[in-house]
Amino acid sequence: MTKLTEIGLKHRTDKAYEHQFTEAYDEYFQKYNNPRLLEIGVYNGASLQTYNEYFDYNCTLIGMDNGEQLGYNSNHKNINIVIADQSRAEELASRAEGEFDIILDDGSHFVEHQINCFKALIGKVKKGGIYIIEDLHCCYHPFYNPNGVQDTIKFLQTLDRDLYGIKNINIFSDVDLSEATNLSHITSVIEL
Repeated sequence: MTKLTEIGLKHRTDKAYEHQFTEAYDEYFQKYNNPRLLEIGVYNGASLQTYNEYFDYNCTLIGMDNGEQLGYNSNHKNINIVIADQSRAEELASRAEGEFDIILDDGSHFVEHQINCFKALIGKVKKGGIYIIEDLHCCYHPFYNPNGVQDTIKFLQTLDRDLYGIKNINIFSDVDLSEATNLSHITSVIEL
């Protein structure tokens, strides 16, 4: 079990106990000292608390949320909560000030939002940084992908890497992607 997972279990983030995404992220996060991190989708703040402890409270964390299910108010001076709607990519881009070492999309999970958000925010990731899109299994769920036309996984696999300055795209799943369903756990880490 990684350090990030241990801390995630303590703070009860589903990234640790349900999806096990923290096992994949730990390797990537280790290289950062005092990172600037943006997470889209705050909910109860468990993951922000996890990152804060993981980086020994020596980081800048921005949590973006549309406010509908926001149940977290930080008492840490290095954590700021910004209200923005992920369905409006331009709004996210304008409220995500500066550059980030890590951007993590754990927002609405709607395929259209994931793709539009990526296009709007990928330019805000520093060279050497990472962009994470979680819950890619929602591509297989009719609620999150009502038209069944777009697919975030296929979008990432066919992405023009040179256009965005991408070095590597890693997709982590608890099943083979050819067998993935809306019950799978799938996340991606895009390295710049």
